[in-house]
Amino acid sequence: MAISAQRYKELETLYGLLKTRILSVDDKYSLATLPWDPGWPETLGLEKQTYTPKSEEELRTLAEQAVAPVIVTRRNNAEHTYSVKMKSLSRDKSALIAALAKKIRTASSKYNDEKSAIERKVRDHGLYFSNVANKYVNLANQRYTEEVNEMTTDSQNERAKIEQEEADAEAVLEETYAAIEREQEARVTDEMDALRAKEEKARVSVDKYNNSIEEKEQKYQASRARAYTTAKAQAEERALRNAERYAKLGEVGYRALVQNEKYLICQDTMSSLLRDEANIMLTFDSFLRSHLGDYYQSLLDWINTLPR
Repeated sequence: MAISAQRYKELETLYGLLKTRILSVDDKYSLATLPWDPGWPETLGLEKQTYTPKSEEELRTLAEQAVAPVIVTRRNNAEHTYSVKMKSLSRDKSALIAALAKKIRTASSKYNDEKSAIERKVRDHGLYFSNVANKYVNLANQRYTEEVNEMTTDSQNERAKIEQEEADAEAVLEETYAAIEREQEARVTDEMDALRAKEEKARVSVDKYNNSIEEKEQKYQASRARAYTTAKAQAEERALRNAERYAKLGEVGYRALVQNEKYLICQDTMSSLLRDEANIMLTFDSFLRSHLGDYYQSLLDWINTLPR
C-alpha cells in the first residue's frame, strides 16, 4: 500500500507519542526512588518595580514648565497693552509739538504783519524816528511774546499730562509684572502639590505591586515545597510498591508485567490504523523490538489481524 508524504509524517508523529507513553511505563515500574523532581522553577522570576521620587528641584522645574504658557500669555498681553498706550501717547506728544509750532508760526506771521503795517504808517507820516513808532512796535512785540509764552505754557502743561500718563502706564506695567509673578508662584505651588500627589500615588502603586509580587512568590515557594514533598513521597511509595511486586513476581514475571503493559499501549495506539500503516511504523527504528521483548512477536501477530 502506497501512502502519501503527509500521511507518512502523521505516522511519524503518532510513533513519537507512542514512544513517550512506553518510556513512561519504565518510570512507572522503576525500582529507584528517583526521579521525583516535579520540575518547578526555583522562583517565579517576577521582577519588582523601582520607584525613584523626583527631587523638589525637579518638581519645581516641571511645575514651571506646566504654568509657563499661561504666564507667557499674561506677560505678552500686558506688554501689548503697554506698547499700544505708549505709541498713542507718543503720537499725542508729536501732535502737540506740531500744533505749538504751527501756532507760533501763525503768531510770528501776525506779529511781522503788524510790525510791517506800523512801519508803513510811520514812514507815510514821517514819524520814523519818533517815540510813537517805537511805542507801537514794542506793544506789538509784547503781545507777540505774551501770546507765545501762553501757547508754550499751555503746550507744556499738556505735555506734562501726557508724560504723567506715560509714567502711569509704566507703573501699571510694573504692577502687572508683580501680579503676574505672584500668580506664577501661586500656580507653581499648586502644580507642585498636584505633582507630589501624583508621585505619592505612583509610590503607593509601586509598593502595592511589589507587595503582591512578594506575596505571590511566598505562595509559590510554599506550593513548590509541597509539590516537592509530595513528589518525593510518591516516588518513594512507588519504588517501595514496585520492590514488593518485584519480590513477589521475580525478575522474569516483573519484566513480563512491564512488557505486557507496553504491548497494550501499542495496541491502543495502533488500533485505528490499517495493517500496512502499523507495519510502516515498525520500520522507523528498533525501539519497539527492544522494549517489547517476547511481546514483540505478539504485536506482529496482532497487527496481521488489522484491516488492510
